[in-house]
Amino acid sequence: MENKAEQAGKSAGAGTGNTGGAGTGGGKTLPTCSAENFTKKSAGWKKQVEAGKPVNDLIAMIETKELLTPDMKMEIAGWASAGGAQE
Repeated sequence: MENKAEQAGKSAGAGTGNTGGAGTGGGKTLPTCSAENFTKKSAGWKKQVEAGKPVNDLIAMIETKELLTPDMKMEIAGWASAGGAQE
């Protein structure tokens, strides 16, 4: 029985360190932003970058609701070099 208690302690410890790793909570997988949705929302996001919002902060905010592709992230980063703040 002692072995079961040790195993239970180890599995409980491993489980607590593994929850919410991406900040999503509950282990739900976020949807990837579609090209259509990105186009629709990009004007507002670009205004935020031009107003001085750091690109990394904007991407982090967006990715709490939907994931961005690497190409989408590159496009957003390009807005910063066109006149906004990068960090």
